[in-house]
Amino acid sequence: MNYLDYTVRKAREGEEDLQTDLLILFLLDGEMTVRYYGEEIHMCRDDILLINPGTEYVMDHAHSALYGVASYSASLTAQIMGGRTLSLYADSVNDTLHSYQDIREILIDLTADYTYRRHQTDARKASLLLKLLDHLIENYSVRQSNDGLKEGESDVRMQQMMQYIISHINEEVNLSALAEQMYVSASTLSRIFRKKTGVYFADYVMQLRVRSSLRLLNYSDQNLTQIAMNCGFSNSASFSRAFRKIMHMSPSEYRDRNRENARKDEKHQIEEEQEIRQKLLEKGYQESSGERKCHISLDQTEVIPEEYERVWDKAVNIGSLYSMTNANIQFHVLYLQEHLHFSIIRLWNIFSVKTQVSDGKSLGQYNFDIINQALDFLVKNHLRPFLDFGRRPDTAIRTGGETVYYNEEYILFESREIWEDILSSFIDNIVNRYGQQEVSKWIFELSYDGFHQERSALYQDLHYDFFEAWKTLYGLIRSSIPEAEIGGISSVIDNDIAFNTEFYGKCVEGHCVPDFASFLLFPYENKGSAPYLTANPDMEVEQVLRIRQMMQDCGIGDRKLYITEWNNTIANRNFLNDSCFRSAYLAAGVIDLWGKTDLLCVMGGTDWVSIYYDTNRVINGGVGLLTKDTIRKPAFFVLAFLNELGPQFLSRGKNYIITRNEKNELIVLFHHFSWFRKEMIPGDEQVNLDEVRKIRFEDEKPLKIELNLLHMDPSGVYAIKNRRLNTSSGSLMDKWRHLGFESDLTREEIKYLQAVSIPEIELERGSTDTEGTLKITVELDVQEVVLMHIYRRRKN
Repeated sequence: MNYLDYTVRKAREGEEDLQTDLLILFLLDGEMTVRYYGEEIHMCRDDILLINPGTEYVMDHAHSALYGVASYSASLTAQIMGGRTLSLYADSVNDTLHSYQDIREILIDLTADYTYRRHQTDARKASLLLKLLDHLIENYSVRQSNDGLKEGESDVRMQQMMQYIISHINEEVNLSALAEQMYVSASTLSRIFRKKTGVYFADYVMQLRVRSSLRLLNYSDQNLTQIAMNCGFSNSASFSRAFRKIMHMSPSEYRDRNRENARKDEKHQIEEEQEIRQKLLEKGYQESSGERKCHISLDQTEVIPEEYERVWDKAVNIGSLYSMTNANIQFHVLYLQEHLHFSIIRLWNIFSVKTQVSDGKSLGQYNFDIINQALDFLVKNHLRPFLDFGRRPDTAIRTGGETVYYNEEYILFESREIWEDILSSFIDNIVNRYGQQEVSKWIFELSYDGFHQERSALYQDLHYDFFEAWKTLYGLIRSSIPEAEIGGISSVIDNDIAFNTEFYGKCVEGHCVPDFASFLLFPYENKGSAPYLTANPDMEVEQVLRIRQMMQDCGIGDRKLYITEWNNTIANRNFLNDSCFRSAYLAAGVIDLWGKTDLLCVMGGTDWVSIYYDTNRVINGGVGLLTKDTIRKPAFFVLAFLNELGPQFLSRGKNYIITRNEKNELIVLFHHFSWFRKEMIPGDEQVNLDEVRKIRFEDEKPLKIELNLLHMDPSGVYAIKNRRLNTSSGSLMDKWRHLGFESDLTREEIKYLQAVSIPEIELERGSTDTEGTLKITVELDVQEVVLMHIYRRRKN
């Protein structure tokens, strides 16, 4: 009997089954533990577990669990596979090699179909179930070699044996034939089978045949002889003997008793099904078309092109000034300059213990040799220093409230006099060493650490005042390097709005208005003593608008706005930094903040700045665009995509921006960024490799964008070149996953990852219709970014 089905059930403690169907369990709510193949698998919401036919499973610790179950009869899977052995493995709890997003989306659609029941037939449900089975076969099959039985393969061999038994359940099952097919001896298979199941092969076959008869007894009108033959028994007498041995009653008694019980339970089952559907409605399982569509039309004859200033490719954060003496970091800075065109390098802790510039106690005794060494490198390579004279610790952050390490490396000067004197001496040093013309191009800043106010003083003074320190630095720069930019204070608007309002107000009154106001931009809200990721995906745009309004209210609305540190997380032990989530986040942020800032300085350039004893793998969740092995992360590639945009802005929307280059060719950037589902926002931002793939996002449906370009050349043939950045192309993390996240890699294997972790390129042709409209369709998965180049093909 060929059948397939999807239903939703309440998990019951101690529920167990030895079934002949292929099952896929999908946890919709609550938690539960499944004992399967001798393991306890603890499932949480959205987890998936495949139960192979003929294997027993038991449910334990079912805490208000609600789960969907897709089922396929043995005869159906055997028919689909054409007699080939089907061995599948799907376990989202323990499997780190798959994201499970493909089958999860189908299961969500099946749940929505079950919840609403809007279709007149089961055709949609059947099509989704067949699609699910196809994904399982194509992507979750266990492939084994035919070179004999090896250690560790016994579980897979058991699956193959079960598949063989179930596929031949209604005919003769021959252990010798199975052994020959599997390239092992019959005695070896028999031994494995007995060890794994505790019963002999023949007894197990009998049990499964009896189990397979239960559905026919319950739901069909076939007589006992027909059922016996369909289940592989030679006659009704042998069927009855086997049935009584297993079920302790005759087939007729079972049929009569079970049908009577079914009638008694029918009302209860209907009520429970209604309760389940109501709960699913409350959980938001809504019917979907399977994709989201976006329609874009652009008529270039009606659009006035606008010149714009790039704000993302100017500056990049590197770290403390001392780090610029490190050869590895210098190499990465030059790499970023060459490939991403950064010309400004932002550094902090100019006066640190490591630079050995002063002991903080002696007036007039300063050694600028190490500082000069770092600055010499930048000037020699035509890079502009962006020097932050604020005080900050050398730290690697796990979460908002936890650090990997924390070191106060800033020199705490014993008096204001010493601090002011070293500032003045430093400015004289750089002017004399590099010349007025060179240092006039530099950027100077004083930042304020509102998170560590008790450790933010730049010098020891009972009456220390940050504004007084600012006035001192401002006056020194203005008198010695009047054409250089100076600004501040790199704070967070939501944390420090009162302080900022007071500070910038004093600047206006004191005639020391900064050339730029600088702020940090991270998607956080304050909850208690530590910042937490927001549930509001529009928070950063709202923050920038509040900053602009505050600047206007303070009388500095005409000054530039620099976002000096920007990223999706403050943590540098968070593997989302290495994922396509971050690249899509940056693409969406540039488009959403278009025209609202004068600088977007990504945090940060290289993973070398947060190296510690725990960073011994290929990637470690660092904020760098480059790994320590100079492998480019998805965030690197999205900035490269942005750099390809043409200099003329034409149009933008939620998921795209359209520009034109000097050759009148169109360069379009598309993205499908989606923020976390509210219940999936990482509370602990030390997101590891296993947790990354389990995070769910608000909009995970594929995005289909239809772009119509009007009034193009009616006879034109166009090339459409796409560069795709997604989990399959350009994602180091996903390429590394194929190597089992092995940390002990050779240099050649590292080079392999460098070579394969790049976006793929597609090229297709398109022709305009009779009205001169060029129609283009592009589909994006969640967190995917696509750069499209559209240009007229030359005639051959």
